[in-house]
Amino acid sequence: MTYFVKYRRSDGVFAGCGSCDHANLNAQLINRPDLALIECLEDPQKWVAAPGGGMVSVLTLDPVRAFLSARVDEEAEAERMRFITPGAGMAMTYLRKEQEARAYLADGELGPMLEAEAAATGQSVADLAAAVVAAADLWAVVGAAIEGARMAAKRTIANTDNLKIMDEAAAIDWSAVTNVEA
Repeated sequence: MTYFVKYRRSDGVFAGCGSCDHANLNAQLINRPDLALIECLEDPQKWVAAPGGGMVSVLTLDPVRAFLSARVDEEAEAERMRFITPGAGMAMTYLRKEQEARAYLADGELGPMLEAEAAATGQSVADLAAAVVAAADLWAVVGAAIEGARMAAKRTIANTDNLKIMDEAAAIDWSAVTNVEA
């Protein structure tokens, strides 16, 4: 079951909620070009009420915020994986290789990670060190851009009650953020 909230495209005001099979999600907007929807992790009926026997109004947008923030985090991680290899061990290896490469280029000090990789790949240590530093420098720029976009989106999502603004903040064009080919 997929849960959703609807909002008016014009001003982002809550316009209803419900649930359906995921395959039927788009059918919720048939003949309603004035509305948009956001998926939710939990049943919105738990956090909406119909005061005065009429209009449904949102009591809390926290589940929408949680869903959109989680989506931003997942997409940011997927974008990171275009540039780096997943895993804590790989992260530690990359950091160590970068330290050794910078030390080698600065003063010729050869570390075990750099020496082992150069021997295994048949590269010169100097070429390998230069490649490792270039990749680390590129990652610093790309990683910072991803993190900046991720945190800006999450801040916007956390600080507005407007569903349209939340939805737009979560719709990050990651290729424009990184602006590089992996």
